Amino acid sequence: MKKKLTALALAAVMMLMLAAGCARSETDHKIAMVTDSASVSDNHLNQAVWQGLELIADEYGADINFFRPSGPSTDNFMEGVDTLIENGYDVIVFPGALFTETLERACAAYPDCIFVGIDCDMESVPSNAVTVSFDKSQAGFLAGLAAAI
Repeated sequence: MKKKLTALALAAVMMLMLAAGCARSETDHKIAMVTDSASVSDNHLNQAVWQGLELIADEYGADINFFRPSGPSTDNFMEGVDTLIENGYDVIVFPGALFTETLERACAAYPDCIFVGIDCDMESVPSNAVTVSFDKSQAGFLAGLAAAI
């Protein structure tokens, strides 16, 4: 259930961003994600986010990609950000709280790009970032409801 909600939330955020009147046309957007060093088929958050990006690609014709770093450190994640931006990606998604520091660094280093943090806990969100948080208590409620039904 968490995967579906995360994918839907990401898809909604990305659709809003694409429809917000950016200077480029919708088909010119290049959207990528940096994984937490796991694959995009990990049956977890990476996969849910990737499936959301695939929906956006199908709906809007956006070019999507991902970078799988060699390790789960901020420096490895920033290497991915640098590589993706050098390749023309203008929207980069970070799936998970592990990316909070990376999100802060990337926003400061690349003010012309848009960054999306899933479950990143930031005190103040920069103007070139969007954060989406999942309320863990809702998952427990839905699991209890499903069990009761």
